[in-house]
Formats: sequence, structure tokens, C-alpha cells
Amino acid sequence: MADVNTVTLSGKIRGEVESQDTGKPVVSRFYLAVADSSDGGQIGEFKVVAFGKTAEFARDRLHDGDKATVTGKLLSRGGSRGPRAVEVQAKVITPPKQSRAKAKSKAEASTEEELPIVEAE
Repeated sequence: MADVNTVTLSGKIRGEVESQDTGKPVVSRFYLAVADSSDGGQIGEFKVVAFGKTAEFARDRLHDGDKATVTGKLLSRGGSRGPRAVEVQAKVITPPKQSRAKAKSKAEASTEEELPIVEAE
């Protein structure tokens, strides 16, 4: 069996999305606060990084306190001497259905375009 590195997290955006648009591809970073009800509501915070169209979506549509589901892979960063940091490289970012419905209503007023569920290229 092949190794699989896929994770899906649902939570709230913590802080504003930071984005760098100095070249191709666009890079966005944000934190996702995820509650674990099995241990009394302890909140874990995960750093998420996105590239390309996924990063543009995060930059343009996600704000502090918004709910989102992120699917991607875990990356480990850091040196051999210090603690290693783990972050999620987002492949898909999905806003909650309520947000998609609101955006769809706004889009229908001007065009027939739906809010995309963005997948990395």
C-alpha cells in the first residue's frame, strides 16, 4: 500500500489572510483554528499555505472568523536542532454552504457565476 499524505480540517480562520503577489504563483498563508470536542473543546491552530488559484481564493474570500474546510497535505518545516513546525499545504478550500449560498445570490444579481470550490492546479 502506498503512503498517503492527505488531511482535511474544518474550523475558523484566525486573523487575516497574508498574501504575496510578487510573482507566479500567488502565495497565501493563514491560520485555521480547529476545535476538538473529544477533549473538552481544546483548540488547535494550524498554519495553512496555499498557492496559485487556491491562494487567490483565500486572499479574496476568507477573513478573520470565517468558517472553512481545508484539504491538503502535511508539511514539516524546521531544522534538525530546533522544533519542527507542521503546516498544511492546501489543495482545496471550501467555504461553508451558507457562505456559498450568499455569494451565489450576489453573483446571480450581476452574473450567473457560482462561488468556486477551488482546487490546486
